[in-house]
Amino acid sequence: MNENKPPLDRWRFDELLKDLKEITRSEIIWGHKAISNRIGTSEDFVRKQIAQHPNSPLKKLGGKVYAVEHELVDFLRQPDKPA
Repeated sequence: MNENKPPLDRWRFDELLKDLKEITRSEIIWGHKAISNRIGTSEDFVRKQIAQHPNSPLKKLGGKVYAVEHELVDFLRQPDKPA
C-alpha cells in the first residue's frame, strides 16, 4: 500500500469518478452550422453527405438537428466501406 495516498473508501472513489465524468462527458452540438464548424466542413457537406448517410450520427428533436460529439467523431473515423 502506498503510504502517501489515503485508502480507497467510498468517498474517495466517488471523487475519482467525478473527475472521470468530466473528462468523458459528451457535448451535444446543435444545428448544421455548429456541426460543420466542429468538423471543419461546409453546412452543405453536413446536410448532403453526413445527414443522408445510412449510419449518420445526426438526430432530430423538435425539428432541430443535433449530434453527440463522440458519436460524430467516431462516425468520421470509420474507414469507408464499399457499398
